[in-house]
Amino acid sequence: MTKKSPHDLETALRTTESFVLSADERRDMKEQLLAHAAFHSKTSANSTKATRSPALFWRTSIASAFCLLVIITTSASAYGSLPGELLYPMKVHVVEPLTLPLEHPGLSDISAQTLRLERRLTEIKTLQLEGALSVEATSDVIDSVTDHTDALITALTDPASDASDAETLHSLDTASALIEAHETLLASSSEATVVLSNIEDDLDAAYDETITDLATGNASSSLTTYIDTSLDRLEAELVTSDLSTTTIDAIEIYIETASSSLSEADLVEAHGAISEAQQIILTDDYIEAPLTSEE
Repeated sequence: MTKKSPHDLETALRTTESFVLSADERRDMKEQLLAHAAFHSKTSANSTKATRSPALFWRTSIASAFCLLVIITTSASAYGSLPGELLYPMKVHVVEPLTLPLEHPGLSDISAQTLRLERRLTEIKTLQLEGALSVEATSDVIDSVTDHTDALITALTDPASDASDAETLHSLDTASALIEAHETLLASSSEATVVLSNIEDDLDAAYDETITDLATGNASSSLTTYIDTSLDRLEAELVTSDLSTTTIDAIEIYIETASSSLSEADLVEAHGAISEAQQIILTDDYIEAPLTSEE
C-alpha cells in the first residue's frame, strides 16, 4: 500500500470540506438514521422490559398480597369491634353489608335491617355490662340505628319488596321492640332519647300504613294467620323463656286481649296487643333478665 504524502492528505481534506450532499441524499440519509435509531430504541426497550418483567411481576404480586392481607386482617378486626372503637364505622358501613348476605342467604332487606338493629342493641348491652358505654359509643349506635331504620322503612314501602306479609309484620314488631329497648338502655343520653323517639314515630307511621292495608280486603287473611301464629309463639315464650313475673303477668293480659279481639274480627286491636307483648318480651330479654342474673 502506497503511503500518502502530507500534500495528498491536505488535498483530500480540502476536497471533503467542499463536498456537499444533494437534498435527496440528505433526506435519504435522515430517513435511514431515524429508522436505525427507532429500531435500536425498540430493541432496547423490549430488552429492558423482558429483563425487568419478572422482578416487576413479583413486586406487584407481593404488594397485592400484602394489601389483601391488610384488608382481611382489618376486616376481621372491624367485625368484632364495638361502638366507640376506631374500626366500628368500617364494621357497620363496609364489613357487615358484605358479610350479612353470606351469613344469611336469601334474607330480605326488611329482615336484614331488623337483624342489624338487634345487633346494635346487643352491642349496647355488652358495653353497658362492661361499664364502657361512653358518649362516643352512644353516638356511634344512634347513627347506625338511624341508618338501619331509614333503610327498613324504605324497604317496607318498596312496592317491589319480596317480603311476605308475615315477615313485614314481624319486622315491624321486632324493630319497634328494639327501639324501645334502645331507649331504655340509653335513657341517660338526652340526645339519644330525642333521636330514638323520632325513629319510633317513623316506625309507628309505617306500622299504621301497613296494618291498615292488611286489615282490609283479601290481605286480612295474612294478618289473621300472623296473629294466630304470634299467639302460639307468645304462649310458648311464657313456658320456655326466663321472664320476670311482671313481664309474664303483662303478657298474659295482652294474650287475652289479642284473643278476644281476634274472635271479634278486630284485627288491628288484636295485632296491637300482640305487638305490645312482643315488645315487653324483647325488652325483658335484653334488659331485665341479664341484670337480674348478675345481682
